[in-house]
Amino acid sequence: LFAFIILKMQEYKFENSWQQQPSGLKEIINFWKQEVNESWQEEWMNHVLFIAKEESGRVVGISIAINSPVKQLKNNLYHLRCYVLPAWRLKGIARDMICRSIDFLESVNEDKKCIGAFCWVTDAGLKIKKNEAIWPLSKMVYLGNSGEGHQLRVRYFKRSVI
Repeated sequence: LFAFIILKMQEYKFENSWQQQPSGLKEIINFWKQEVNESWQEEWMNHVLFIAKEESGRVVGISIAINSPVKQLKNNLYHLRCYVLPAWRLKGIARDMICRSIDFLESVNEDKKCIGAFCWVTDAGLKIKKNEAIWPLSKMVYLGNSGEGHQLRVRYFKRSVI
């Protein structure tokens, strides 16, 4: 006799907070300070892009995008910062968040102030595990490493001109 146990996968949802006051701002700031172990920058308030929450409403991930000049590329790109709790990474939330963030930024970039999105890959495990020159789903391309040894990745928006 075999017994099967069906485990319900925890559900999550994304909230788009682009250019608006995110709901639960205090929780978001606390999440960033505790989990990322980095101080929250006040300028980020209007740059929170997506917030991933579990069914209970607890924050499990966040993305921030800031229009920044990139010297090496001689253009402005959205500097994308994402963080997802380790227990949720295997569920594909980080991948979904990156893809959603870039796709959304491209859709609102009507004035063409940015030619794409870039990020620094700081997670040691991710650098080893996701070492493709082009990430298949997000289409982010490897540019090289920073002085600190972090991967630099970029995805240009369609119809971008350099």
